[in-house]
Amino acid sequence: MTAGNRTDVEADTESIPEIDLSLPSQVYIPERSRLLRAAGHEIVFDPAPQPHRLWDVGAIRREARSAGARYTDSTPEITRAVRGTGCVLDYLMVFDGEDWQQRWDRTPLADGSVGSTDDVVQEVFTRCALGGDSKSPRSGQRADIRRGIQMLIALDVVRPRAAFLVPFVTPWLAAHLHVVRADPDYARVFADLDLSGFNGRSTKYVRRSWTRNRLAQLCAVTGKPIGGLAVDDLVAFAYDYSATGKHLSGVQEINSLLAKHGLIDGDYTARRKRLGRKNAAQFVSHYGVKSPTIARVLTAYLERRFITLDYSTQASVACTLVRNFWCVIEQLDPGCDTLAISEDVAEAWKEWLRHLRTPTGEPIRPRSAFLDEVATVRGMYLDIQEWAHEEPERWGQWAVRCPVSAIETKGAEKLRRLAKQRSHDRTRDRLPNVERLVNVAAHCYQQLTQMMAAASALDRGATFTHDGVTYRRTDAPGNDHLRVTQVSNDRKIDLVHAEESAFWGYAIVVLLRHTGLRIEELLEISQIAIRDYVHPDPVVGRVPLLHVAPSKNDKERCIVLEPEAVAVLGAILQRIRRVTGCGRNLPPIVGYDYHERRNLPPLPLIMRRTAGKGFKHGNTRPMTPAYVKIVIDQLNKEAAITDHAGRPVAYTPHDFRRIFATERQNSGDMPPHIIQALLGHANLTTTQGYAAVFPNDVIRAHSSWIAARRQTRADEYRASTQDEWDSFTENFMSRSIAIGTCMRQYESACDHEYACERCDLAQVDEDGVQRLRQTRTNVIDQVSEAETRGWRGEQEAKRAVLEAITRKINDFEAAQNRTRIVHLGIPAVR
Repeated sequence: MTAGNRTDVEADTESIPEIDLSLPSQVYIPERSRLLRAAGHEIVFDPAPQPHRLWDVGAIRREARSAGARYTDSTPEITRAVRGTGCVLDYLMVFDGEDWQQRWDRTPLADGSVGSTDDVVQEVFTRCALGGDSKSPRSGQRADIRRGIQMLIALDVVRPRAAFLVPFVTPWLAAHLHVVRADPDYARVFADLDLSGFNGRSTKYVRRSWTRNRLAQLCAVTGKPIGGLAVDDLVAFAYDYSATGKHLSGVQEINSLLAKHGLIDGDYTARRKRLGRKNAAQFVSHYGVKSPTIARVLTAYLERRFITLDYSTQASVACTLVRNFWCVIEQLDPGCDTLAISEDVAEAWKEWLRHLRTPTGEPIRPRSAFLDEVATVRGMYLDIQEWAHEEPERWGQWAVRCPVSAIETKGAEKLRRLAKQRSHDRTRDRLPNVERLVNVAAHCYQQLTQMMAAASALDRGATFTHDGVTYRRTDAPGNDHLRVTQVSNDRKIDLVHAEESAFWGYAIVVLLRHTGLRIEELLEISQIAIRDYVHPDPVVGRVPLLHVAPSKNDKERCIVLEPEAVAVLGAILQRIRRVTGCGRNLPPIVGYDYHERRNLPPLPLIMRRTAGKGFKHGNTRPMTPAYVKIVIDQLNKEAAITDHAGRPVAYTPHDFRRIFATERQNSGDMPPHIIQALLGHANLTTTQGYAAVFPNDVIRAHSSWIAARRQTRADEYRASTQDEWDSFTENFMSRSIAIGTCMRQYESACDHEYACERCDLAQVDEDGVQRLRQTRTNVIDQVSEAETRGWRGEQEAKRAVLEAITRKINDFEAAQNRTRIVHLGIPAVR
């Protein structure tokens, strides 16, 4: 089967089961919402039927007058609403459609491209020519058009999208909609709207108005009353809203408000988090495979592979096979619908894959996981070949030649060794400074605790001095958060937030360092996982243990807690009990597994935030990986640790896991297989890759040998003076040149009068090649100028420089190409 013989493939596809990759009609997918489209089948948006879509203009005007009478007793206001409704209907008549909704969908207003409220009014005014020769509407006409649009929405004649409602400011939409539709739950929901967490009359008014308008927009989009809204409606509206480039906050608050009155079932946050989990068909549909035949093949293959993979690995495999392989093949060979791709297309795909690229296809940098990507593609072809022997009627026609040869996957072991070396170098740079990072974290927490105590003892507006800096207490009356302002630069500090971040920064660093946990394991520690074990040996006595739930390898393990970790866990428990007011047992909360993208069962989780935006008294939330990264980044900035070359050293959560393994390996008291059990690794090789072992025996023996030599030959092994050492380092500093490094002998002068472009001792690096290319362009221009002006001597000098620059560039490129694979082909039989 060849790439050009596609009729056979099209005629014989019965062996692959038909999988409908199109989304069902009841799924609400806004065109501009990428996130919602990625969610696929999981959001079921079931709008209410639109009963009056075929009304004529006269009937709508009469209904608008009747609805206006229910809203107000003012005859001018009713007349204005009716007049505005007629203006908007005249505007819709300009567009084609079988009913008013179809006409609305064809207007520029539907997708929000018109812009603000004034732009919407101007669009209707201009299309309908309401002003004659006037180019802009009067204030009365503006009010008429705004009320007309609101009336049509309230009467359910048209249903706008969030893209229109976001820029179109509608302060009276809630009153129009709920009163005109006679929503029975409107008054009941807003009568006892809980605004106890908001302080100040203006803040409460804004919050009440915001909640009312958001609910009105939800009812306008869905056509449902407040009591008919579902959690999926909230999620769909939030995704559609995010497509406008803005974030819709407070939806969980609306969910809680409706749940309080028994009007909605389910949790918005939990539902939205579950949307990210896709099946095989949704992965293929999300990446946009054009060939239906290949889409079915990839879906069937991924479904079989996904059985034994966790979700994060499923997403990685799907991304490699669908986005990085087949979608690129379709760009290189449009219309291809067979796995038997030609050699030219395969080589072009490999060349594309070697670099990470921008959305426009421009290369950014070499792809470090290139061999892993091609190995995954080769694995798919080999799997299909093996399955073809088991099920020839289903997979036989897809068992074709693999575009990735076995030799092209070689070198993975070398890359793994290089990655291991980089990991060890990183650990060796960070291990000596980890104690300093812990001390900085403890100092920051202590300082903020003292600042909170000093500020709490003062009245609002009073000043105090802490650590030589003067602050003023500036929090408002009734505000739970203690705020101060630095007098010298007017910098505002929320001490509650700052103390929260400082505490968790110290706690996270200590726990990660002394337990070696993965970040997902740290966030899933619960109160019931801390156990007090009584050892049979009375000498050992009671031992605190931490039971680690299965995570990456689905392997449970127990860790003996060190005193530092026990102290931090005790401080965390006291903090949560103080905030929540609970007894000995912590209240359970629902966590989230960010790798598997699913909710955890309710557990008394320990890693939970107790203060933050939107927190009320006694409220706690599960900690997220993003928050862990934020507090560690703050500590990195505060500690300002650098390596031997002066480069900043930043710690990540996984660095502490490697440091944990290295410290125990270098202590000499813990065997490697015990470290393997503590880390939860499946094999010992992985543990050896984590521990950056320092050659202590070699260092000790070499130091003893040097000491003995110094005793017997003291004149040769004397300590160098500072001047000698400065001269030694200055020699190597002077070798740094613009195009790379000068390789002349030690303490020797330059014999080429610093003409580095022509000197054979100048070793060019990657940045230097870029400079040489620019210099070559300039020299070519100078040669042209010398030829024009007749400067023979200048021509010879510049041509010599040009020849030397070209030679250096060619030598550098030749050295870079030496590692490339040359395909010699298959020897022919003579």
